[in-house]
Amino acid sequence: MKQVVGIDISKDSFDAQFAVTDEKQQQRFVALAKFCKYTTGLPQAQSLGKEDGRVIDCSALVRDGSNGRLHEHLAYYLAEQHQRVTIVLPTKMKNYVRSLDIKSKTDRLDARAIAQFGLERMLQPWQAPSTQLRILKALVREYDAATEQLTKIKNQLHAKDHSYQPAIQTLARLEAQTQTL
Repeated sequence: MKQVVGIDISKDSFDAQFAVTDEKQQQRFVALAKFCKYTTGLPQAQSLGKEDGRVIDCSALVRDGSNGRLHEHLAYYLAEQHQRVTIVLPTKMKNYVRSLDIKSKTDRLDARAIAQFGLERMLQPWQAPSTQLRILKALVREYDAATEQLTKIKNQLHAKDHSYQPAIQTLARLEAQTQTL
């Protein structure tokens, strides 16, 4: 018997669908709930499906948010609670849902599709990165953002340099910005 909680995350809340596969390989979608993301939702979500003792060994499938970071809080929380977590990329889920021929798009339906995906596939568990790796990722993101901003400013400066009678104050501000970055 396989047990999965499919979780679809939005900015302020998440939908969780508890699903099981029985001995005859029949899929049953047992419990569905919506939780507030950062208040009481995390402990409540962890108890989904436990009311009647159904959960013995369960995997949580979390779909990565559209900006790539919405899932982090929940994934780390579940990992700290010693839950098996798998993070599914949005494009992978989008292609899977397309294969199901589901025309509607709601958070509840997405959570159900994620749970179904988890029942049908053998997925690799997510390993939380070390503190050093998380710090390194944050520094790389910061560096990439600064590099992108510097390129934008240099392009503006180049355009102003080649325009007719550019404002001296604007050129000075752009030069100062390139020095700070």
